[in-house]
Amino acid sequence: MVETPIAIMNCPTRRRAVAYPMTGGGGSWVYLNTDWPDVCGRTDYAASSGSNFIGAGSAHAPASWQEAISTNPPFSGWYPGYPNGICYQRSEVTMAMVRDGSSNTYMVGEKYLNPDRYFDGQDSRDNEGIYIGSDQDNVSSSRFQPVQDRPGVGGNGFGSAHPGGWNVVFCDGSVRSMSYSIDLQIHKYLGNRKDHQPIDTSKL
Repeated sequence: MVETPIAIMNCPTRRRAVAYPMTGGGGSWVYLNTDWPDVCGRTDYAASSGSNFIGAGSAHAPASWQEAISTNPPFSGWYPGYPNGICYQRSEVTMAMVRDGSSNTYMVGEKYLNPDRYFDGQDSRDNEGIYIGSDQDNVSSSRFQPVQDRPGVGGNGFGSAHPGGWNVVFCDGSVRSMSYSIDLQIHKYLGNRKDHQPIDTSKL
């Protein structure tokens, strides 16, 4: 499963859906119940972790349900839910918890990548595959300005290979093309599911 690419997880503007070198992690905590893979499927999209959380979970992944629900260290150190977005470690966000409305809250968007690292797995946001869980490979924060992919430049947050903008799915299921020049404060509001801040659509 880890080594199998999924076509819908890759943007055709950026790269093909093929298996790429598995370079990240290196410890047994990265993938449980499998041998260390040589290649892995990758994703060009990331779930929204909110405006206050970059998106890298605890290294102490549980190996069983009993460990997952344990209140004993090290598993009690999992993030308890302070991020204000949709997806993060131990997230159990329901639609009722999206207080700002589903049409005003990011769910999944295109993530920024350094074009020099599209294929070699050397970008820290792209080195561990689709199924790594709470990691910057799979989640993005709206605390950073979205930008177009730029050779030689690393970064966090949302972005894409498209010259005209980046795409995001909102919690109501709608897909919108967003400007890289979106007002950063509005961008943060859209990543936060519960800030109760009004959205000025002229700044999108």
